[in-house]
Amino acid sequence: MGYATGDPSYISDGTLLDGEAWVAIYSEVAVSDPTSITATSADDGSVADFSQYMDLILILSGQSRYTGGTGCTARVHLNGVDGTGGTAADKYPTQYFRGNGSSATGTMDMTSDWFDVAEWPSDTDDVAEHGSCVLHLFDINSGKYKTMVSSYAGDRDGSGYSGISTATYLSQAPITSVTFKVRRGAAGLNIATGSMFSLFGILPRMVNA
Repeated sequence: MGYATGDPSYISDGTLLDGEAWVAIYSEVAVSDPTSITATSADDGSVADFSQYMDLILILSGQSRYTGGTGCTARVHLNGVDGTGGTAADKYPTQYFRGNGSSATGTMDMTSDWFDVAEWPSDTDDVAEHGSCVLHLFDINSGKYKTMVSSYAGDRDGSGYSGISTATYLSQAPITSVTFKVRRGAAGLNIATGSMFSLFGILPRMVNA
């Protein structure tokens, strides 16, 4: 058997007839060192309505506003489900893998109250050093538990790191909000001014092949 020739039906005279697969939903650059950034579904049929998307992609870049040491973490929770107050136990079982160029480690946390998506630099690392993270949330409107994968990297003024983490959100509800925070241990920290939060919706194909 050979391969079919010619353009598929969704390309006409070299023009792609599909809409954009990635749709920009929400973007915010932090000002005044906020404690959190949240994107919430508009639920109105507009671009900002999460219900029309297959997946979500969150891109984070920035640092924490903290001068007391390193070891900060970027954290995400969904639909307002955050175990800080002890009400969301076992909502985000997670596996972590990270390396720093000289060693690699892997661990898991089966009782996490949020998803630690990335290590995050602080003012102690260097005010000019930022971390970054790409978080993929799959099948956000399905009636099953939701899976997420983050890949991240950062610089600590000469001792960089990178890693990948995966988590399951133990809820069958559709995803209607995504919240980003920074913490160190159990303590919440401020997100440094200039940090960026960008959320994209991933569409299924708009036409049949």
